[in-house]
Amino acid sequence: MSRALKDFKNLMVREGQISKLWKTHSPGTRIAPTKSGNKDNKWQLRLDAGEVKGGKKRIYLQVNSQASNQSLQKWLKKNTSHANLAFGDIDINEPDDKISGAFDNFWQCVEKQAKDNLG
Repeated sequence: MSRALKDFKNLMVREGQISKLWKTHSPGTRIAPTKSGNKDNKWQLRLDAGEVKGGKKRIYLQVNSQASNQSLQKWLKKNTSHANLAFGDIDINEPDDKISGAFDNFWQCVEKQAKDNLG
């Protein structure tokens, strides 16, 4: 399971998706990756926007219905592709030069929750 999480984080970094977390999104909309082509299958996971409260935006990690990882498929059978595997909060006013570190902190929290929820 940790492989799918590691791959997702690497894709976020390699494809320049991290800064998207700090853009304005309506709650419930997809942040990354964009829904096009075979990205849902390749990425297996996605980040969706939650509400902003007190300068913090909640971000949810969800499993794509096309996920091929066995642990993710098993989780999907018990839940749905709209269920939240994990979540974390980011400071929407994070300075640009601190975004990379803030993403790392956010991801550590989300990754731990995801591993715990997958068992």
